[in-house]
Amino acid sequence: MGKRSVAVDMTNGNPMRLLLMFALPLMLSSLFQQFYNIVDMLVVGNNIGSSALAAISTSMPVANLFLAAAMGISVGSAVVISQYFGARQISNVKTTINTVLSFAVMAGIVLMIAGVVLSRSVLRLVNCPEEILNDAATYLRIYFLGTVFLFLYNGLNSSYNALGNSMTPLYFLIFSSLLNVALDLVFVIAFRWGVAGAAAATAIAQAVAATLSFFNMRRMLTRLKAPAENPEDPASGGSEDEKVKIFDSRVLKTTMRIALPNAAQSVLVSFSIVIIQSAINMFGPAVMAGISAAARVDSLATMPLMTLGNSFGTYAGQNIGAGRIDRIKSGMRSAILMIVSVGAVLFIVLQLFAAKLIGVFVDHQDPGFAEMVAVGSQYVRVIACFAVIFGVFMLLVAMLRGTGDMWAFLSAIMANFVIRVVMALFLSPIYGPKMIWWGTVIGWIVGTIIAGTRYFSGKWKDKAVVRAQQSQNSEGSGDEADA
Repeated sequence: MGKRSVAVDMTNGNPMRLLLMFALPLMLSSLFQQFYNIVDMLVVGNNIGSSALAAISTSMPVANLFLAAAMGISVGSAVVISQYFGARQISNVKTTINTVLSFAVMAGIVLMIAGVVLSRSVLRLVNCPEEILNDAATYLRIYFLGTVFLFLYNGLNSSYNALGNSMTPLYFLIFSSLLNVALDLVFVIAFRWGVAGAAAATAIAQAVAATLSFFNMRRMLTRLKAPAENPEDPASGGSEDEKVKIFDSRVLKTTMRIALPNAAQSVLVSFSIVIIQSAINMFGPAVMAGISAAARVDSLATMPLMTLGNSFGTYAGQNIGAGRIDRIKSGMRSAILMIVSVGAVLFIVLQLFAAKLIGVFVDHQDPGFAEMVAVGSQYVRVIACFAVIFGVFMLLVAMLRGTGDMWAFLSAIMANFVIRVVMALFLSPIYGPKMIWWGTVIGWIVGTIIAGTRYFSGKWKDKAVVRAQQSQNSEGSGDEADA
């Protein structure tokens, strides 16, 4: 393992190059995840029957809530890790990673037990049809058995990313995905275990990847030393007396102050997507299919913008931890330049080829094909006009999250989704399905205004977790002295 594979210092060097080098593996991860999802559904969908596939589809919204919670906590904890790393407080980096992973295991165990016990009851709450209830409950129970590894895997991925290392998570994602597909082939096709086989394949692949990732992280942390002879190289040797703990309740409290609001936001966003889908469903199959196809095109097309934006969270976290406010501002300018360039290309491509792209995802033999393409094309062309706004929105909210300004982050994110939900539920019945995509655009605009106002106010500069923790430590010492 070379030095650069240990961690990447984003507090020195050209911001544009650093952001690109960090973002590219994340983009590849997203593309591979999309590819894997398609292959996984093909293997499962073509070999277990429509009712079994329906059982898995019914179970996924419930499973996704747990995934959203795991990702929310992990991404939130990465804020603390990146700031400590930027401040060169390596012992605190290691203690925070240890604490986050310990908490992930404990939370995973609690949710695993709750999920296994309550699977059938939860499925009844979401009106799961009786004829697929048994299969759906079987899938969920086996899926929940892997909850510990789900939380651990996400905690590890975010820890790698917080250290500026986006390549290692990519390797483990590729390994996990290929193993999942291989196990699907064995359990679903060869052994004919049906939904149980599909769930077991996912749980085992996640467990193996989490375990390997964990031991790699332990090895990596032994090589991560406090800077001494070469301050610009985070992997260079240091001689400080590191007091690393396996679990620190004070660190956990600081981390959860960032992570829990982020997790709550992730879960609420998952709920809002379900609500928006319920509004789309009332327009009939053709419109549903057209919007679904447009959403796929939209997610693929805007993925580079989303990744560039999200990458800035780690960059901002490390630099505010180091007190390099100037680099956050220069990095913001570089990131906006990249977003405008990508957005301009997307605008041209989507305007010219919207109909053809929608046609890839819909059935040409369907009687409603023309309506599907018309609806989907209109959606995509409107979104294309505001792609740059979306990229800037993602950039600003990632900056707020990375600097620890969580309430401003939540305000911008939740304003976006509240507007989308309100327009979908209350305006689309009156003005038609166009309110679905205009709700998305207006949500981006309002979220950008909120996040941009906060950025220009400069109040995010005072939200660094590292300084807050140092202040708490000094206050604690003062209290002890007074006693």
